[in-house]
Amino acid sequence: MIVVCGPTATGKTDFAVRLARELGGEIINADSMQVYRYMNIGTAKPSARERERTRFHVVDVVDPNDTFSAGRFRDAAQAAARDILARACIPILAGGTGLYIKALTKGLFEGPRADQALRAKYKAQEAADPGSLHRRLSEVDPERAREVHPADFVRIERSLEVFDLTGKPISVWQREHAFAQRDYDVLKIGLDLPRAQLAAACDRRVERMMNLGWLDEVRGLRAMGYRPELPSQAAIGYKELHQFLDGKIALAEAIARAQTSTRQFAKRQRTWFGADPEIHWFDAARGLEEASKLAQSFVFALLTSFA
Repeated sequence: MIVVCGPTATGKTDFAVRLARELGGEIINADSMQVYRYMNIGTAKPSARERERTRFHVVDVVDPNDTFSAGRFRDAAQAAARDILARACIPILAGGTGLYIKALTKGLFEGPRADQALRAKYKAQEAADPGSLHRRLSEVDPERAREVHPADFVRIERSLEVFDLTGKPISVWQREHAFAQRDYDVLKIGLDLPRAQLAAACDRRVERMMNLGWLDEVRGLRAMGYRPELPSQAAIGYKELHQFLDGKIALAEAIARAQTSTRQFAKRQRTWFGADPEIHWFDAARGLEEASKLAQSFVFALLTSFA
């Protein structure tokens, strides 16, 4: 398996498509928002043309009012990888959700089953006092709280659920699990840009999405009944555009906030992926030829070892 990862706005999907064409591969999405149907522009989902030319998996698999955990992702991605390998193709895992990538390549701490009564309690508490769940997570599991964005309700909810059901922070469980499972021979390619260039790319990304009709996409979601309170609608940009449509902020402010959130997200991704010594890093503007050659060498070496 080849992994293409790194901060947002570095062209991971484009490079993954290139590798798929060069190596005879298919792409498994590792973006936690691209799993949602109808959320196309704001998640930078591959276009219809791209999906005609290259096969993508684990895209458009749930509706925006559903929840999609790392465990569900792992199950779907494993099934996709088995299917791809059975057809003698190369699975290329591409995206910026680090936990999803880790779940597939190194396994996942299972933890207790979901407790619906607890989850209903969390939802009620967050509705009554927005931000309170993340503040509590900071108290009971500060390590986990630093990894999870305050708007990532699904991961906050699961983290508190594990703590309340087991009395032990999920960060401790994960450390003990150590993500030691190895089901694939993996090459990890990371794409990045110098800090100032990445910030500018993040801003252009938001502007491009707005020009493509992102605001109309959010209007359409609301018309279908997908309200701002849903966890999926707390995604970067969607939250801000909902606030504009609710009359809470001006459109220019919504765009500026979305750009700020995108830059902050890229910074967190850098921190997450930067801690992984297995990643081979390349400049997203000037290093793609070298990255492509590394991928080709990796596949050739594996094929030779099986011959």
